[in-house]
Amino acid sequence: MGAESRRAAARVGVWLAWLVPLWIIFGLYAPALSLPFYSDDVQILAYVEQATPWRMFSEASFNVQFYRPLANLVFKYAPPDPLLWHFAIVGLHLVNTALVGALARHLGLSKTASGIAMVTFGTFAFNAQAVLWVAAFYHLAPAFLVLLAGLALLKAQRGSSAWGWLAVLCAAAAPFFIENGVLAAPLLALLLGWDGFQPMLKRWRCWLPHLFIISLMSSAYVLLRAAVLMPIQAQVMNELPVDQKLAFNLPYLLQGFTLPIQGLWMRLEAEPTTQAWLGAGSFGLIIIALALITRPRLAEIQRYSLALLWIAALLIPNVVGLDPAYVAYSERTLYLASAGMALGLGLLLWRVPRSLGLALLALLLLAHLTIADDYVRLVTMQGRAYGDLAEDLRSLTGAETKRLMLINLPTHIEQRTPYAPLARAHAAVLTNWVDLGHFITRLSGQRFAAVDHYYVPSTFPTLENYRQNAYWSMEDRPFEVWEAFQRFGDYDLVAVSSLTSEGYSVRLIGQQAQTNSPPLADWGSVRLLGIEGEQRRDGLRLALTWHRQGAVARDLVPFVQAMCGGVVQAQADGEPLAGYYAFYLWDDGAAWTDYRTLSWPSAADCTILVGLYHRDSGQRLIDHLSGSDALRWQP
Repeated sequence: MGAESRRAAARVGVWLAWLVPLWIIFGLYAPALSLPFYSDDVQILAYVEQATPWRMFSEASFNVQFYRPLANLVFKYAPPDPLLWHFAIVGLHLVNTALVGALARHLGLSKTASGIAMVTFGTFAFNAQAVLWVAAFYHLAPAFLVLLAGLALLKAQRGSSAWGWLAVLCAAAAPFFIENGVLAAPLLALLLGWDGFQPMLKRWRCWLPHLFIISLMSSAYVLLRAAVLMPIQAQVMNELPVDQKLAFNLPYLLQGFTLPIQGLWMRLEAEPTTQAWLGAGSFGLIIIALALITRPRLAEIQRYSLALLWIAALLIPNVVGLDPAYVAYSERTLYLASAGMALGLGLLLWRVPRSLGLALLALLLLAHLTIADDYVRLVTMQGRAYGDLAEDLRSLTGAETKRLMLINLPTHIEQRTPYAPLARAHAAVLTNWVDLGHFITRLSGQRFAAVDHYYVPSTFPTLENYRQNAYWSMEDRPFEVWEAFQRFGDYDLVAVSSLTSEGYSVRLIGQQAQTNSPPLADWGSVRLLGIEGEQRRDGLRLALTWHRQGAVARDLVPFVQAMCGGVVQAQADGEPLAGYYAFYLWDDGAAWTDYRTLSWPSAADCTILVGLYHRDSGQRLIDHLSGSDALRWQP
């Protein structure tokens, strides 16, 4: 092979080392592009729409615990389009991943080691929450600023003052995006000192003025934040003692850095905290053993120290400062800290024997990709469910005068994984401070006269390996089944949350209807006034309008079947409104449109049969209009 060919192959290798990790990461998170705004996204958008720039700098934001004025300004003036926001979030994660690779190269790591660092950071299991959630822009943006500042300051050592002032600008702005941005100055000092204390002293003329200005801006942020939050701190913050935070947060967060070894210790019958410490200790011993195998030189020891100090600088403030309830649902707090782990693992796995390094890298990526994929699947499933509900609600006319009831809408859906408590995948729906009515309006673009939620304990949907936490209603206690049923007549629309083997859904199951249409079928006490069908992603959705007249037997149940070639291909039997509202509970004269879906994918060549039967005996009722035991309808 000639010299030119070798150079061309080297260039291809460089491009592959950068592009392959980025394509892997984009493929993992591409489903996020279809997600809507949800959870805190809704509250943040509500806050920034009515807040002036001055108010953002002079007051705490939506839940009165955060002071992040620059990030709120971006939320205010960026287009409120979830597709654009999710595209920007995924793109920002890719940019941050590339910055980690560039930082690794400037710290002396090889192309292979830099590629390992990029893949580790980009697929890190607990970064998934940050990439899937628009509100995590609070974490991704300052991480971008800090990483860019670090890269710029390293470049500035080569004599370019422009890079130095770019580092100052980025690091000075980082705290005003999120509180952890105040750590930019010590992180940059770590980067500057990675090759030893003496060389760092020789460069004081370059770095000291920059770090002084960055520290000054961080101090200004801290003073402003204190001035904004101090008057309300006593009322809104319930701070736990530091020892209680340490007891929960430290082992809990350490689990995020010790996969997949934690999966082995989960088999022990021990307390989760004990398992966490055993896993972290085992992980540390393995890292030390691998480092000793490579017989690191002084420069490599300094880089390992840099990685450890980077992790500690980001982890310790979270352990000491954050409430355990926040830590339990906020893996995104590890986002910037994982860059330090990625740099360390990139160097370590590159230096160990190739076969061992490849095996360890494959094991690490398998663990992180599996857990990250759990997050993506769960949140994407949830996003699609919200899309279906929004489609239902957007199709309504005169929504402003309608009252909407949501049944069993959870705050969180959690998928338990076999690794560790922190490794569970969970999707946030609502928190206790998010207004449910505004959430629905943001989701669908429709405003309703009233939006309420009820939790019906005996019908709360569950699925093996999943857990749901219910959104508590406007009332102080959950409604019993019969109480919720009695309230159906107070609402015009009813939607229900379901978690089944087919996935998660939030769908409209019924709305009150008019009775001025001639009946299609008449069974005496119940008439069918209309039927419409719509082919959707999950099957054929039917809208059946029923009208009650007089007394109805308690066991009277509709059946709906798709008959194809004399064979029943799909059916959706059961009481109206997803089984929640049997005919005998209706007020006399009430009419409801009952939505139900036939899961069979296409009913183009089939006939839909609709009728009533007695559940206790199985006997079908005869339609007085046709003399048949079922109405035949062609979609």
